[in-house]
Amino acid sequence: MQHLATIIVLIIFYAPFLYSNQTTVLSSKDLAAASIPTLTLFDAKLLNAPADITFGTADLKYDRGQFKIIECGNGPTSSPATHPVFINNHQHLLIGPYWDIIEHILKTYSIPVFFVGRAPFKPFEHFREHTHFSSIEALQSSLSLHPKAIKKPTKIGDHLGIILYRASDRNKQKIKAFDKFKTDNPAYLLINAQSNAYFFGKDTSYKLFEAAGLSNYIPRYAMYPAQYENNLAEQIKHDLGAEKKYVIKPLAQTFALGVGLTSRENLDAYLKYMFGSEPVAATDADSIGYWRKKKESLFLVSEFVHSQPIVHYDKTYEPTMRIIFLMTHEQRKITLNITGGI
Repeated sequence: MQHLATIIVLIIFYAPFLYSNQTTVLSSKDLAAASIPTLTLFDAKLLNAPADITFGTADLKYDRGQFKIIECGNGPTSSPATHPVFINNHQHLLIGPYWDIIEHILKTYSIPVFFVGRAPFKPFEHFREHTHFSSIEALQSSLSLHPKAIKKPTKIGDHLGIILYRASDRNKQKIKAFDKFKTDNPAYLLINAQSNAYFFGKDTSYKLFEAAGLSNYIPRYAMYPAQYENNLAEQIKHDLGAEKKYVIKPLAQTFALGVGLTSRENLDAYLKYMFGSEPVAATDADSIGYWRKKKESLFLVSEFVHSQPIVHYDKTYEPTMRIIFLMTHEQRKITLNITGGI
């Protein structure tokens, strides 16, 4: 973890702020350098666990040697943007989340790689050498002639193929198709199949850190029934301590829907507004408006975590860092590759 923190700090302070629409093509030498694992470790308890690949993101705040991971996310569905990356002492501008590097790593297993779902941008040139399907159902039909394996292989390279599924939404029908595919095709490795539950639930992400003894790397938080009570604000203040600001979030949502920021003094008024019936201001349509439309049973409140200010063009920013990573497991060995950060 200390090694990981050092790498994150270096990325924060040495990646320049650049604005450009021009991307670069990585050479084979650069791709090989970018694909070297950042961290490798062994765990005897994972000897018989299924082989797995996780493609994810982590948003964090850093302040003078300390950092906290605010939340994790699903790598394939991350919004693409042009990011500066330094490889072999040269700067490259790559479309996030660094598809060139991800594709190169997956190709090293010498088995077919399939891309399923909506293309992240146009034109989508990556994975052009492999089959691109619009849905899990379409892929299922194309694989119907392959024999089913009795059990899931324990080595990544022993699978019949790797499937990167970029779902554009998570409705019940698509979740059902996703789960059915995992059951019917154990010989194919579906990226994030084991870890999706952690990405789509902020509470499950935090509990994972707590179980690993890493509570110091996440914000203080608590969960409450999604309804207003007269003593709710005071209960939150008691549970989270003397915080000046609080962040309110749904347990499983993206694109900042339902996310709100309020002060300690204004907490009770904010909760009344959030669960009330008075008209929602246009500026609050995505935050307060979310809670008026969605029927959530719980909501999450966390401390507001500060980050070390950065001055850019005479303006001061309190940045949030996004790390894009690829983590693999097979036969006790776990590798972590930080493909980039913005």
